[in-house]
Amino acid sequence: MRRTVDKDGDRVVWNAWIEARPGTPEHRAARLICAACPLRLDCATSALERGEPWGIHGGLDRRDRKGVAAAYDYPPPSVLPDHGTNSRYAKHGCDCQDCKQAHAVYEFDRRARVRRARQQRDIWLSPLAVAGPVTYMRRRQCPGQLLLPLPGLPAPKWTRPLGPPTLELAA
Repeated sequence: MRRTVDKDGDRVVWNAWIEARPGTPEHRAARLICAACPLRLDCATSALERGEPWGIHGGLDRRDRKGVAAAYDYPPPSVLPDHGTNSRYAKHGCDCQDCKQAHAVYEFDRRARVRRARQQRDIWLSPLAVAGPVTYMRRRQCPGQLLLPLPGLPAPKWTRPLGPPTLELAA
């Protein structure tokens, strides 16, 4: 029962138990109505058991329910993510098949992103080797010596590209 307009367009129905902000007259009125209600205890208990995050239930707003929940081992009032999401599995421990599948897809994508980033950073995937003996900046470079390639700069003329590193096993 949110804000709705009557057929005549005159009257607006407003649910103060859900939409009233703390400290407003509507908030105080909703709490006063709850104080006289015979179902106050049942309403507050069911809201505490559900971890209801919105509105006034049994005269308790979210802040009140949060304190009572911590004192009496009820779940804290919070909005849970939908089923079939990684956050529902990882943060809230949901073991349903949809949440497990969403977590597996998330982990696969995350690991692929990490691999791509690592490969982009890894400058040794395409190393350069000195083609022949050369003296560069008063240092003698020997053939086959590996050089660190600098991103964005062309390779020196006296180098040759090497393929990706391979692992050679001794027989």
